[in-house]
Amino acid sequence: MIKVTTKIDRPINVVWDYFTETGNWKKWHGGGLKEVIPGWQKGAKLVWSLGGSSLITNVIPHKEICTSGAWMDVTYEFNKKGNTATILEIIESDPKGGVFFSDGGAAHKAQQETTIHKLKACIESETKMGIFDKLFGKKSKESEVKDIGIEKGEVKKKSK
Repeated sequence: MIKVTTKIDRPINVVWDYFTETGNWKKWHGGGLKEVIPGWQKGAKLVWSLGGSSLITNVIPHKEICTSGAWMDVTYEFNKKGNTATILEIIESDPKGGVFFSDGGAAHKAQQETTIHKLKACIESETKMGIFDKLFGKKSKESEVKDIGIEKGEVKKKSK
């Protein structure tokens, strides 16, 4: 089993939305993800741009996506770290069908470390986290924004 982890300085909803946007995969994953049929749900199929597919075996929104491919199974775990960060962990099973890593998986783990850090860099550079995201850990509704007053660089809740 190979496990890699990174902390992404964005709220979990931002990380989840970026991760589940099919077009973003080519930026960080290497082989692009062509489509997800019918969508990010249990039983769906991930169709890879280079050919082949994987099956989604489990989805817990904003928490976990599990896939099963011909070569190995992969679990993506999303863990909220306060309101402004997400811990993402990628866990890969041992290879299937008698295949093995001649180096114990060291080179593949190094590749996965590069991949997860590329994902972190993409999310942090392509998404913004404004003051309301920092306060609420999500995109704020207009009604929430109206209840906030900003005075002397501090954020205070307006009294009614």
